[in-house]
Amino acid sequence: MAGFHLHLIVDFQYLYHRHIYSILAGKKTRLSCIKDGVEIDTTRIYYPLKDLESFRKYWASRDKEVTVSVCFDSKSQRKDNDEEYKSNRPNRFDNEDFRAIETIKEILTTAGYNIYKEDGKEADDLIADLIRRYENDFDFTVIYTPDSDLMCYLSDKVGIMRYKVGNKGKKGDFGSSHTPISINNFAEYMSNELKCDMRFNTMILYKALCGDKSDVIKGVKGFGPKAFDKFIAHLETKETDFASLKDINKVRELLLNEKAYLGEDAVEQALYALSLIKSVDVEVTAKRPVKADSRETREKAYMPYLMKSLVDQV
Repeated sequence: MAGFHLHLIVDFQYLYHRHIYSILAGKKTRLSCIKDGVEIDTTRIYYPLKDLESFRKYWASRDKEVTVSVCFDSKSQRKDNDEEYKSNRPNRFDNEDFRAIETIKEILTTAGYNIYKEDGKEADDLIADLIRRYENDFDFTVIYTPDSDLMCYLSDKVGIMRYKVGNKGKKGDFGSSHTPISINNFAEYMSNELKCDMRFNTMILYKALCGDKSDVIKGVKGFGPKAFDKFIAHLETKETDFASLKDINKVRELLLNEKAYLGEDAVEQALYALSLIKSVDVEVTAKRPVKADSRETREKAYMPYLMKSLVDQV
């Protein structure tokens, strides 16, 4: 549809991670170029950028005006507050990785994309703030991310392409590893994944009570999917507006009001888990996303590194 303006938001970190281990294992072709008389290994630079450009190309080829925003991780303040938070994720980045990521940021800036990074904030924090501030500035927003946290922002104007290792599917524009999630299939998709009765929008409530293994957030001791189902049934008898629970303050209020059902100790544990859940209750300074990329800007960004194939993805 001509005139349709789409905001494409990409959590960059997973694009880098999904390639780095196969690169280190020698499973990807090594790439390099000569820049300013010095040979540069571009292997760690090219593959994440190729993914990003494939996303943009998909939407642009469907007669959409695409504004691209790329969000980068910084060390999270949550890690300082809780030593177990994300303790299951080894830090294997070395100086070459940090140099590659800085180069990628420079390339994407030259290409005209919106770049976001802020001290103490994770990419999900930045993405959430972009949605809160600018959702209504676009006809639709698509988020590329591996995390389920951001599903609390699904709406009739926001969808998610969720990356998950091991996803199977037909080969296509997005590859078999991304699943489109919308308000229409959220409940079925997450109910199958979490083995419980997920309602739209109870993701934050679920993680506060049941925890989040991927981020090492414990939740309430002994509270699992079956207990969550019983709690949802209990809330149904009270005609709870589940959709309102996208607001972390509404979740906090609900938990405090349910001390009689859950018990004071369980509510205390859930509230602590709630304080660690990312992508919610965070405000950052985010400039308004604008479309400033073109074939010319991409050529200026990619050609010094001999990445002609990325320029041609228009």
